[in-house]
Amino acid sequence: MPESARRPCRLLELPGTISADTLEQLLVDQAVALVHCDIARQTAVDVHAGEHADEDDWLRSLGVEL
Repeated sequence: MPESARRPCRLLELPGTISADTLEQLLVDQAVALVHCDIARQTAVDVHAGEHADEDDWLRSLGVEL
């Protein structure tokens, strides 16, 4: 499995004191970061699965039983 699929998403740390506006912006930033991370992880998993599917197809075309 690619390293990018195994790497966990990082969460932002909240400061000790925070205003409502800053909290709102941090939450929006966190949501965006999580979506980006999830997309990167899912892409890595899909590429990995596709590579193995291609290898299996190739082996079957050679008559190798899986």
